[in-house]
Amino acid sequence: MKQKLKIGFISDVHLYHHKTPTAKIVEELKYYFNKEKLSDLDILFIGGDFFDRLVTMSKDITIEAFDAIYYLLKYCKETDTQLRILEGTPSHDWQQSKWFIRINELSNIGCDVKYFTDVEIEYNERYDINVLYIPDEWDADTTKTLDYVKSLLEKKNLSQVDLAIMHGAFTYQLPQIARASKHNEEEYLKLVKYYISIGHIHKHSVYERILAQGSFSRLIHGEEEPKGFIIAEIDPDGSMSYSFIENTLAMKYIDIDIISTTIEEAISRIKAKLADIPFSSYV
Repeated sequence: MKQKLKIGFISDVHLYHHKTPTAKIVEELKYYFNKEKLSDLDILFIGGDFFDRLVTMSKDITIEAFDAIYYLLKYCKETDTQLRILEGTPSHDWQQSKWFIRINELSNIGCDVKYFTDVEIEYNERYDINVLYIPDEWDADTTKTLDYVKSLLEKKNLSQVDLAIMHGAFTYQLPQIARASKHNEEEYLKLVKYYISIGHIHKHSVYERILAQGSFSRLIHGEEEPKGFIIAEIDPDGSMSYSFIENTLAMKYIDIDIISTTIEEAISRIKAKLADIPFSSYV
């Protein structure tokens, strides 16, 4: 590593969401990612599920999504931030993030941007780091994915990469009974020197050097926990630190339990819970 690194990890933005408006999410992105608030990132990683579903060009929300893409490319160019994008869950992203590359070219923005749809190790010459990318559902058998990662390391004569950007879930994030494919966190911690950023599970969590940023905005009920993204710093001497940046503008999805209450108690509980919440919230 040539110098101190300041990195942004964000994932699960889910533009084109059915309930949380795309325009609202774009507004939140612009609020947090701008030159006044955050101008000193070296790399911004978008760790999958930038989109929620496949949408035709006839939809008005495609204009809002293209606005977000153009904005982020310009932001990264103007702040000299590298932009790296990982494909997420196929049924969400549908490889629509290729528009980052196309808009960057057509608009002559000149952003240093790359988009990864396969398991791959990138050598980042500017910062002298190796970054592993693992999209979601690359193989239904996560042991095969791990074996392939090890083969890539061997081909590149590496024992470790510096960072890993993944979309999926580790075993610590899901109940043992869950039937979803799960990656082995202990195996990946051996293969990655610094941080592992993983998207897909919308709840923010930390396990040793694994940072799961969770979803950027709030998308459904049952997610009243803070939403946002992560800023991490790595020094050439190996010391590391990170902070979770809460998206305080995230849409509110409020659950109110009025089971086993009287009408008067229910009304009182509802009034208390709904005091000062934005008009557009879901309750």
